[in-house]
Amino acid sequence: MIFNRVLKQLLTHEVITVTTLTYINSQSVCQLLFKLAELSLQVPITRVLDNARYQRCALVQSVANSLGIELLYLPPYSPNLNLIERVEVCQKALSLLKVLRRLYGLHTRY
Repeated sequence: MIFNRVLKQLLTHEVITVTTLTYINSQSVCQLLFKLAELSLQVPITRVLDNARYQRCALVQSVANSLGIELLYLPPYSPNLNLIERVEVCQKALSLLKVLRRLYGLHTRY
């Protein structure tokens, strides 16, 4: 099975994506930084990241530095600040609800 993982960056009502057929790594983060820099915005760019190793590595930091992009890391153990964590929790809950509906014939509005 091939997993398609997408990094998304919301910026001025535009979604910038980097797609890979394997795992997200430091190179895919750098690709995203290059795409952000190509927008040639007239305002400073700050990219908020969690504390994953591939986002904190020297390669990502040096690419961001050379492109003039500020990297802002979330504090460790702060899932409430990481919005994607909330989205994943909601997706899992909805998936579980769908399975329970099929198994037990539950019919609800949600």
